[in-house]
Amino acid sequence: MRFDILSPSPVYLEAYLDACRAAWGKVHDSYIIHNPAAFPAWKETIFADYEKQRLGISLPPGIVPSATFWLIEQANEPVCLGVLNIRLRLNETLRRYGGNAGWFVRADRRNEGIASELVRRLPELFERLEIQDDILLTCCEKNIPSRRVLEKMKGAILKRAVVEIDGKPTAVLRAVLPRNRQIA
Repeated sequence: MRFDILSPSPVYLEAYLDACRAAWGKVHDSYIIHNPAAFPAWKETIFADYEKQRLGISLPPGIVPSATFWLIEQANEPVCLGVLNIRLRLNETLRRYGGNAGWFVRADRRNEGIASELVRRLPELFERLEIQDDILLTCCEKNIPSRRVLEKMKGAILKRAVVEIDGKPTAVLRAVLPRNRQIA
């Protein structure tokens, strides 16, 4: 699978909006997809919003700074395969469930190895962002596609835990990859 992991850019805005349209209404565990109905107003501020998120400006309580990347396949027309958010630091909630990274892959491109390739490339992105933490990824145990991605992480320590999500006990998987190892 060949795609670029790029910072959001006006060049790829329409491809990103198309990915959100394709994903809207589909289950993505806890990943929040931008509502296509809000695009006209939202696309005017998207890049400033991403920069504020990265710098930690005016974040709601419990939200940490993060960097957003778009997964772009360079075809005849660029295709946004999905989105990756890397949290630049963790709070206690994210240590239990959420981890350092969250992503979605557009529904019409799932089962192509995109998420596995994305996870394989996380160490290089952590290096670029100067994140010193180990890589912590989590998913609900019943999220089979994400579970398969975590189980494929060679060298990762995989553990099951029960955490409270929205007031209900939920089984989650936690994969930790020490920074000095690569994901096979």
